[in-house]
Amino acid sequence: MERIYCVEDDENIRELVLYALSSSGYQGVGFEEGESFLAAVAKEPPDLALLDIMLPGISGLDLLGRLRQDPATQVIVVISKPPAPSVTAAMLERLEAAGKPVVVCFLGGGKLQSDSLHVVSTLEAAACKAMELAGTGKPEELEALRHGLPALAAEAKGKLRQGQTDIRGLYCGGTLAYEAILRMEQALGPVHSNLASQDALRLENGSPSGGHTVLDLGDDVFTVGRPHPMIEPSLRGERLLQEALDPQTAVILLDVELGYGSHQDPAGVAAAEIAQAQAALAEAGRQVVFLASICGSYDDFQDYLSQKAKLEAAGAVVTESNAQAVELAILTVGPKRQTERWEHGNGA
Repeated sequence: MERIYCVEDDENIRELVLYALSSSGYQGVGFEEGESFLAAVAKEPPDLALLDIMLPGISGLDLLGRLRQDPATQVIVVISKPPAPSVTAAMLERLEAAGKPVVVCFLGGGKLQSDSLHVVSTLEAAACKAMELAGTGKPEELEALRHGLPALAAEAKGKLRQGQTDIRGLYCGGTLAYEAILRMEQALGPVHSNLASQDALRLENGSPSGGHTVLDLGDDVFTVGRPHPMIEPSLRGERLLQEALDPQTAVILLDVELGYGSHQDPAGVAAAEIAQAQAALAEAGRQVVFLASICGSYDDFQDYLSQKAKLEAAGAVVTESNAQAVELAILTVGPKRQTERWEHGNGA
């Protein structure tokens, strides 16, 4: 059984992570601060360590420095939304001196310049690069699907009418929504969202979509007085039908989260909502492309393969990652050159 250490001073977050790990078949061990973590590493090294940055005593950055000196450390992976410039500079300085392969993914952090770090722009690329550097190779199914995206996009385009130009993303996972926004802005321009930093692009609960739109349905503006959509995914259903019936909608992006703490059958709920939208679209005489990604593993109790089958039976195209779903959406509404730019920028 793989051993995973989690260093997190917030007890609630730490216990939630450990519960998710143990429920997924891993041996999770939690630490409130760095000293006890280092003592455990010396006695029994983990297969993977999850580090918070802001910790009492030894910081996460200092722990990284200690780990890079450990011969058992093969690859260091750093994933974050953009830190403050001072934190970014300090982190990069230490990582560049690591003496070990380092993969860095700062979502939305701009173009990082480094000759010694492996800088990537998506979560998928970070995982693939780490596996490659560790000597386990790249997942073949991800590689195959990536190269098959243009053909899938051509098939999807054939379903659309003139005037169907927009991508609408309805996400339960905030980080996945943020990843989608960043890539879509790079390829297609402004994206409306409740996560948008610009007032002109920011949407509140109930605001109609306009142009390309990505919503984080787990954000506070949508969940006041009701459960998070990972727990109760039907929150997305009403909005999905609304977006599907918008004559400008070409593609609807969805995410499905598996694991303990999520709904027992999230894909089943999403599939029923897609089927309802498909029926309404048939009456209107047009189609919309539904693209979905599943965040989970084959060991999750919801059963990854059966969840995927439910989505596909409802007419959705299920990709192996959110990054690929977003790129397929971009290819469906935008020019071919966007994929070439993504393949280079993705670090794959």
